[in-house]
Amino acid sequence: DYQYNYNAIGWYPSFSLAKNWKEGHTLQGSYSKRINRPADFQLNPFPGLSDGYVIWKPNPELKPEQASSYELNYQKSWGESFVLIETFYRETLDEMERIDEISGDTIIRIVINLGSETDAGAEIAANIKLSKWWTINPSITLSQNFLEGIYQNIQTEVSGIETRASLNNTFFLPTKTRLQIMANYNGPNNEINGTRE
Repeated sequence: DYQYNYNAIGWYPSFSLAKNWKEGHTLQGSYSKRINRPADFQLNPFPGLSDGYVIWKPNPELKPEQASSYELNYQKSWGESFVLIETFYRETLDEMERIDEISGDTIIRIVINLGSETDAGAEIAANIKLSKWWTINPSITLSQNFLEGIYQNIQTEVSGIETRASLNNTFFLPTKTRLQIMANYNGPNNEINGTRE
């Protein structure tokens, strides 16, 4: 029997300031520190078979991530519609990263605490009421990502630009029913052992 112990006391403050002006202008800044805990299945010490080619190898020694986030946002509202511009900087310590290792015809998948990750970027989102029965919510996010840590005793660094976009259409039908049609796009994402398309 091997005991996996993790004991820690943390301080997780958050605060936010906002200023509203006439004609629907709002400026808001915030800071928060939070903990992202591993999922139960990631800590379970017994391996599992995802399919005929992938073996999930849990990591009982996985530690939670410590994430700090700074945001500065501007919003312009008119009626039931608004446009939001959000800028952010996020730093994560003990960053949990999924690693895929190839062994013959099998992929062994594990999550490890690789090191640290920083994200800096901006998001533009809107809520536009085109008519009484149709509202759209477009958004696009661009961010610069930098990840560094030690993997297999080698100092590793990965960086890149990530792109995400979405479009949500909501239709309000006469029978008090709503119909939603959504589209999402995730651009390529650089990881430690490859790029996820």
